[in-house]
Amino acid sequence: MRRGPSQYTPQSRRAVGSGITRVFGETSSPGDGVIYTTDSLDRETKDSYWLTVYASDHGVVPHYAAIEVYVQVEDVNDNAPLTSEPAYRPAVPENSPRDVPVIQIQAQDPDSPPPAAGALTYRVVSGNPQNFFTINPRT
Repeated sequence: MRRGPSQYTPQSRRAVGSGITRVFGETSSPGDGVIYTTDSLDRETKDSYWLTVYASDHGVVPHYAAIEVYVQVEDVNDNAPLTSEPAYRPAVPENSPRDVPVIQIQAQDPDSPPPAAGALTYRVVSGNPQNFFTINPRT
């Protein structure tokens, strides 16, 4: 027979490495079993955590159970797309016919892991009052 209240304590799983106890803290009151964050999580830095939680009683001979908890960090759109260059300076010959490729912009979205990184859209927003240039929104 067990006596005394149960207490839940998160422990870092060895395969994860150090530092996890800085991200997830102990419960707010003994016995409630709530795991909460103690620091801001960033999906681009680490997208998941494995926690091992011990539930133990306070009997004369304590008993405990180990519970594995997998925490998936959901992403929010908190990063702007990144281009391979800060500015591009292509050249186009005078009197070029219509539909001559000028340049292909390379960009990626840090919030979208590959292969979803191609989910960007493109548009020319200034410097084109006579509509001499166009861009395919998906390429």
